[in-house]
Amino acid sequence: MVSLKVNGRERVDVAVGEPVSFVADISAPPGTGKVVAAEWDLLGVGDYPVAGPLAASGANVSVKTTYSYAKPGTYFPVLRAASQRDGDSKTPYTRVQNLGRVRVVVK
Repeated sequence: MVSLKVNGRERVDVAVGEPVSFVADISAPPGTGKVVAAEWDLLGVGDYPVAGPLAASGANVSVKTTYSYAKPGTYFPVLRAASQRDGDSKTPYTRVQNLGRVRVVVK
């Protein structure tokens, strides 16, 4: 499960260039091992170019980042997290992925 918040909420209105803070709590479902990956798509376009460094691997972890939007618009940033049965971050096998999404309106 991914619980993502932007400035402590699920939706925020900000000005162009104003930094926003993203915080996510990630929990691996029972029997799926440890959280091994977190990737940000801050523009909500389906690309995950920013890896969220995990301070520790476990069944429950938190990640955070800050971002400023350069253009007005409505964005749906996403955090994609993955757990792996054996806690192996190097293997692409037996991963369970989940998403958390919020709305950012930039004026």
